Amino acid sequence: DNVVPCVSDEEKIQMDTSLSELYDMSAQPGSGRLFQKHGYAPLRDYLNDTTNEQDCTDARVGFGMYSHSCINALINAISATPAPTTTTTTTTADGGGSGTTLWIVGHAMYTPSIVLGLATILDFDDTSKDLILSVNTKEAEGYLLDITNKEVSLLQRPSSTSAE
Repeated sequence: DNVVPCVSDEEKIQMDTSLSELYDMSAQPGSGRLFQKHGYAPLRDYLNDTTNEQDCTDARVGFGMYSHSCINALINAISATPAPTTTTTTTTADGGGSGTTLWIVGHAMYTPSIVLGLATILDFDDTSKDLILSVNTKEAEGYLLDITNKEVSLLQRPSSTSAE
């Protein structure tokens, strides 16, 4: 049986408060200008902009700073969160063993910038990083990082799988 980990309302509030800054950190210098230029596009379009060297540099620095700040905020929030008071079990995506899931919800190209940072730190292969860079992440979509197998999967909303 899958048992969903339980946290008290107090723990949820603490976690939400600790991570509320994630959205605020998306206001990196030049981000509005870059978004006007590229709009909703794969992260690669921002990071490898060949039309303007300064835009490319601004995107690399801005998304890098954002990813770094978010990963630090996540580490701090996880470190400050008390261990569950009850024993819980989660089942991994393949149905075996125990696993831990961290759900990160973000906005447009900011979500893949966090995921790319994590994949880089965890030494995922280039195929995984290429997926992260190539996808135009839409609302309510995200990524599943399988840390054991060092694989990334795209989590798509149902409407994304049909013609839009």
